[in-house]
Amino acid sequence: MPDQKRVLYWMQPIPALSLLYALAYLPLIAQLAPAISLSFYALILLNLAAHRWTARKPGPWLRGLLLLGMIILVYRSHHSLVGQSGGTALLVLLLALKLLESRTQRDFHLLGLLLCLLIVVVFLFDQSMQIAFFYLPILLLNLARFALPYGEDQPSAAQALRLILRLGLQAFPLAVLLFLFFPRLESPLWERLPVEHQGKTGIKPWLELGNVRELVLDDALAFRVQFSGEIPPEKVRYWRGPVLWHTNGRRWTPSPPAGNEAAPMPILRAERTVDYRVFLEPTGRRTLFALDLPVAVSASDARITRDFQVLAANPLNQLRAYELTSVLGYRTTGLSLEEAEAALQVPAVTDRMKALVASWRKRAPTPEALVQRGLDYFRREPFYYSLRPPPLGARPLDRFLFETKQGFCEHYASSFALLMRLGGVPARVVLGYFGGEINPLSGHLIVRQSDAHAWVEVWLGDRGWTRVDPTAVIPPERVERADWLSQLAASAPRRFRDPAATQTLFHRLQLLADAVDASWNRWIIGLKAEDQRRWLEELGLGALGTYGLVLFLVLGAMGLGGLLLYLLRNQRRLPKEQVQQLYEKLRAFLHRRGIEPNAAEGPLDYGRRVARHCPELGPSVQAFVEHYARLRYGTLKADALQINWLRKQLQEIRKHTKRV
Repeated sequence: MPDQKRVLYWMQPIPALSLLYALAYLPLIAQLAPAISLSFYALILLNLAAHRWTARKPGPWLRGLLLLGMIILVYRSHHSLVGQSGGTALLVLLLALKLLESRTQRDFHLLGLLLCLLIVVVFLFDQSMQIAFFYLPILLLNLARFALPYGEDQPSAAQALRLILRLGLQAFPLAVLLFLFFPRLESPLWERLPVEHQGKTGIKPWLELGNVRELVLDDALAFRVQFSGEIPPEKVRYWRGPVLWHTNGRRWTPSPPAGNEAAPMPILRAERTVDYRVFLEPTGRRTLFALDLPVAVSASDARITRDFQVLAANPLNQLRAYELTSVLGYRTTGLSLEEAEAALQVPAVTDRMKALVASWRKRAPTPEALVQRGLDYFRREPFYYSLRPPPLGARPLDRFLFETKQGFCEHYASSFALLMRLGGVPARVVLGYFGGEINPLSGHLIVRQSDAHAWVEVWLGDRGWTRVDPTAVIPPERVERADWLSQLAASAPRRFRDPAATQTLFHRLQLLADAVDASWNRWIIGLKAEDQRRWLEELGLGALGTYGLVLFLVLGAMGLGGLLLYLLRNQRRLPKEQVQQLYEKLRAFLHRRGIEPNAAEGPLDYGRRVARHCPELGPSVQAFVEHYARLRYGTLKADALQINWLRKQLQEIRKHTKRV
């Protein structure tokens, strides 16, 4: 009995809606300020308490003060009452306050519709498949609540859910039609909304000793890549991001020379062209990562700068899909005077750094030879590749080069670029990712944050900008193999990866989940207006245009609706409905024989009245109505056998009447 009371309690509108709202808010905890989440759940608990003790329900004045306090709280937490974060925070608190003041069935229906709005708002932050499946049962329970008003003589929860599922299946073809053919915007609608800057993990647009190392400890997804043809080998999979020109000896920043926003440098030679599509996770920055060296980007709001960075017009706060073309084995030309000056800028350095470069120049008459001398120095001296180098003090690069000789890619890239500049060779640092793991289940490439990397580009007169990776010359036996790195397993960068880690059952399950998630991003989230135009042309509908598509959708919806009505009219009725239909046929048949039906008369009384008026039909009719009453109102199951008995009995009554 207590369990039944508990179930009935949570079926009431206020407890049910409070529970659904509390569940629906969970994904927003990571997106909104902690004070907003605490206030939201406090209002939910206050609402449940007010439902339990009605006399203590907050009055209009208290609700007004709560409203004023919520507005102040949202503004102090997000510095805005509009936009993605500020607007969402205000919305959820207003919904909780609305729940607190609701009393009528109309209010509860409105809150059910507003819950659907809250679910839509969450997708402004996260469009992943996991979020979609998380909200599916919440949405079904909310819709089932519309079919399950609280009170007596109402359908059970199971019946309400079956009704919603049936209606959902009937609406599914129309949803598919709208998804495929509704005219798509060039960019998602939420990208047009004002979005506050949000801190994201990933490559930063500057380099300071330690910031790339932090990413290597993060196995989160950076982006996925789907190639049109064969995947390039790992040794050339450098994923280009920010290009750094200026340094103060410790920190590298972009500070590009004048004219960097112009078209990229001319490419005189390219050994291979690669077409691919990138699905980039949110970063909060404008950088679009590309295989080195990008030459074309499909996105209308993105461009390739002179130093071959791919930049979007706005920061990326949502998953972004874009197509690129890159060249391998390239040769660039056209170094300007401003670029040469920026690539030769040198901060204050120590005397022994100057002496080291001077010794190289004596035996290196050309820039190519100087580059080789620098690489030989890292290879010959006892440099170690380590994620936990010792502190470097006030002059980090000097101490790294001559004392500690332990560091990560950022140490090698920044020191090598500075040494090249001291030798008169223009150099710059490039940040991005290296390598990536091929998912054998889907064929796409997975690039994680742990693949973050830094390398150098030097200007060689006959080859142009040339990639040099000083980290790669460190022998494998001088790579740190600490026990704590084993926790990274198959998510570690190439140099730290244990081959056996990629063969475990857990890692294979990770690849399966990644393949499913990649398909969701590619075919659901990543579908763009140009994809729609492509398949419309393949179907011969390319000439429809926007208004033609709308007309096509209207006609298609009308056709689907007509087909559904036809199927509903001709489908088999439920057993109880078939039993009732046979009883109505008996009454209609006897009505034509002069026995008037009485709406207030039960089936057994009706049978007895028929027996008095027509004694010859009495036994047959009474047997029919008694059997009908047990099927309709009793415990006898209305299966096919019982329904066939009623049907045959009705046929016998008709035949007997004809004989008479």
